[in-house]
Amino acid sequence: MVKADLHMHGTIGFQDYWLKLQGYEGKNLLQLIADKCFEGDIEVCAVTSENFEIPKGSVHDRLGYLMQFVSKLPKNYLTHQLGDNILAVEKDGKIVYLINGQAVTVWDDDKRYTSLVVGSNKIPNNMNLEDTLKYGKDRGLIQIMECSFVENHSGIELDRLWRYTNSYDAIEGHNAGLWYSFITLSNEHAQYFAQEHKKPAIAVSDARRIKDLGTSYINLERMPDALSEETFLRDLKFQVSSGEFDVHKAYISAFGALHQFLNMKIFMLLNPEKRFLFKF
Repeated sequence: MVKADLHMHGTIGFQDYWLKLQGYEGKNLLQLIADKCFEGDIEVCAVTSENFEIPKGSVHDRLGYLMQFVSKLPKNYLTHQLGDNILAVEKDGKIVYLINGQAVTVWDDDKRYTSLVVGSNKIPNNMNLEDTLKYGKDRGLIQIMECSFVENHSGIELDRLWRYTNSYDAIEGHNAGLWYSFITLSNEHAQYFAQEHKKPAIAVSDARRIKDLGTSYINLERMPDALSEETFLRDLKFQVSSGEFDVHKAYISAFGALHQFLNMKIFMLLNPEKRFLFKF
């Protein structure tokens, strides 16, 4: 079995102020993320970018930003790229494939949503949902219905869930960051919706602290074909869309989630002009 976490941000942001606030300042982020994957036996991990604009190599291009740390890894780490969207890191016989991902910003009827994509972070933001899904489909990307029943977290409204279900490869049935789901039942609703519509339901960490990476994940039946980026993504998409995986569900700690939430809230109060960066 191959453990895969297909929705992981790493930190709240890669900007200096976030790295300092979260205790990552001056550290090799690539090494920290790879080591956490090795510790939890995560072999496939999507590094999810999230911003209205994602310039290549910027702090918003998260996997691209991590590339600068390759040359600073200790000598017992090996790396190689599969195309522009997959970086493999190996140490002591363990390997993790870090894949580009994106929480795409979607606007429909003057409302903002997000749609999770694995395989690229170059999807144009601010299109409507239909055009966003068509763009991803035309390029063979993995498309996942994110935070489906959490509208205050940019989840897609119920009528759109019904309308576009068949355009997605899977539904995010369990998000480890939604620790308050025991009150809102948001994860339970998503899992029920997936079951009723015969869609695969994945589990993800949605981690914004490196220590939370791999809290929830799926167990793929096999490692995707790593001959090339194209074969890897095609095989991963097939396994996800056909439901060829088991699910491990857990939650990040309520304390960790609350600490993260308060950090974001304080930042927004001090920087109201940047409120749009966050989903809540």
